[in-house]
Amino acid sequence: MTPTAGKGQRSASPSSPATPSPTPTPSPTRKEARDGRDLDACLDRTCEVEVRDGDTIRFAPKFISETFTVDRITDDRVEFSATDDQPSPLRGWVGGTGTVQTGDIHVDFDRPDDERVILKFSPRRDE
Repeated sequence: MTPTAGKGQRSASPSSPATPSPTPTPSPTRKEARDGRDLDACLDRTCEVEVRDGDTIRFAPKFISETFTVDRITDDRVEFSATDDQPSPLRGWVGGTGTVQTGDIHVDFDRPDDERVILKFSPRRDE
């Protein structure tokens, strides 16, 4: 015998389709420097490091560039000095993001947020 709905009994109504729940928006990934705060990773002129006021990056003696120092970080710029085979250090600053070439190094400046500065060093690219 097949059950049927009789008087006084409720029949099942078709269910409504499920409402999809909203997909959560992923929070932005915080950019991290590839070599973190390991300034010694720069000896070969190929690194990406997070820097702070007073940090000095040293390069191997076989290169022209000797050091790159972050003298001061402000809200709108990074002041630096670099030593190489010249008698006086190069001093300068970069506002926001930018690049510098000195001696035999190329430096990319990145400010992923208001609190951090990431420098990416590579051998100088003469064009």
